[in-house]
Amino acid sequence: MVSQEADMLQRYMDKLHRVMAQSKLCVGFALKVRNQMQRIIACSVGDGTRTICSGEKELLTVLRHHCRLVVDVGANIGDWSAALLQETTSPEIKVYQYEPARFALKCLRERFLGDDRVVIRDAAAGERSGSMPFYERIDCPTLSALTSPSVPSNVETYSVDIVCLDEEADRLGWEQVDLLKIDAEGHDAGVIHGATGLLREKRVRFLQFEYNSSWVAAGYTLTNTRHFLERAGYELYLIQKAGLRKLNWDLYGEFFSYSNLFAIRKSDLSIVSECLA
Repeated sequence: MVSQEADMLQRYMDKLHRVMAQSKLCVGFALKVRNQMQRIIACSVGDGTRTICSGEKELLTVLRHHCRLVVDVGANIGDWSAALLQETTSPEIKVYQYEPARFALKCLRERFLGDDRVVIRDAAAGERSGSMPFYERIDCPTLSALTSPSVPSNVETYSVDIVCLDEEADRLGWEQVDLLKIDAEGHDAGVIHGATGLLREKRVRFLQFEYNSSWVAAGYTLTNTRHFLERAGYELYLIQKAGLRKLNWDLYGEFFSYSNLFAIRKSDLSIVSECLA
């Protein structure tokens, strides 16, 4: 009886939706409500800023004591690497920075000149090695990416090398990557796919990556990436000002709003216990 009533209600709602869809006023109102609801969701998952938030700083403070080999993909001008290395005097730590943008590379070379802990690679990382067009934004070079921006007149286009992290690990002899940070302007999932072997073998202890609307243009989804990481044995969290937050991903779905995500091997969860929100 309950299922029959539910079925009748569903048919009624379907009919109502079709009728309302014929009204431009109703459709316009629905779009405005949807956009506002998306903003509410965005505010609930992200802190709305690209700068290193207090929650990320706290996380780095904890992780830096457990890191000897760090890979920074999309190093940009080096703010994240600098925050990681702050107050770290150990000569054992090594940070490999991957950055293809000419402006950012110049900044990195000047900023880390003489620092033997940092290795700068003039390349992007992706699913497979090769080369791709790169779009450096003249108006805002720190947002340059492998995906063409909506205003092509404001970019300089040139070819850049793409490396696969699995191949880099073999070439450089990485037995374990303690911390892999990815900020690839929408291509973060591609970098993760290029590290499939490392992740499946759990040779990456901690993984931080960015998620935003740029994933749409790059053709990736958080759903597929999350499923892959979970099957590989990682727990996934949001990095927020209050700390690491567990989220009902199936409920939220693809929200395509700026946020930082953190994946960790289940065996290492105790290391970040003080950062859990």
